[in-house]
Amino acid sequence: MSLKALLLAALLAVASAGGPAAYSTFTSPIDYGSVGSTHESTVKGLGGNNVISQYSKAVDTPYSSVRKYDTRISNDALAYAPAAHAIAAPAVAYGAAPALAYGAGYRTYGAAPALAYGAGYRTYGASPALAYGAGYRTYGAAPALAYGAGYSTYGASPALAYGAGYSTYGAAPALAYGAGYRSYGAAPALAYGAGYRAYGAAPALAYGAAYTPAIAKTAVAAPLGVAYSAAPAVAHLSFSGLGATYGY
Repeated sequence: MSLKALLLAALLAVASAGGPAAYSTFTSPIDYGSVGSTHESTVKGLGGNNVISQYSKAVDTPYSSVRKYDTRISNDALAYAPAAHAIAAPAVAYGAAPALAYGAGYRTYGAAPALAYGAGYRTYGASPALAYGAGYRTYGAAPALAYGAGYSTYGASPALAYGAGYSTYGAAPALAYGAGYRSYGAAPALAYGAGYRAYGAAPALAYGAAYTPAIAKTAVAAPLGVAYSAAPAVAHLSFSGLGATYGY
């Protein structure tokens, strides 16, 4: 018996002298295949507008373990907001000024009458017999009847003027007609003259228009504008439940 123990000790010493003992291990697994599980949950709101979807997956193999979670929340809320079309007030505006105005702006007529027959400063001499005179026609003393236009004056700026400016009756022919200081003896029988006929400052007919627009048309344009502005559509929603709370 002691001999057997010595032989075993000698074999172990020889084995140790050759180096460390090499060994390898192999585990033969007991393979049951892969085990997986999935879970899906979907919650929809009223009318199916908002959806909360949860998805989870678990896979177990002899060598690995995988877990996956997915949560999705959608809100397809449909809201009809009134599209308030704002129209500027007023759409068409008419200004206070009339579109067409007829005026007689400053139509004035001069101081002279349109047609005037006057005898301004009509003087009658000391009884001439009969005298029609125009400008320095002189007739004798003591006329019986005299028609004169001595010192007849009319307004300024004549368009056409026939005057008998400064018709005076002088001293003494019985009846004399002369042509501009044309004189015949002391007492001629009859004389016609046009002496000193002057076209002077007295209009018989005068038309004047000082700054006179016949028709004044004024048109004041009123603003014509149409403006549209869309009102923004605004919707708010909040949700609380199923372990989730959200809002916008």
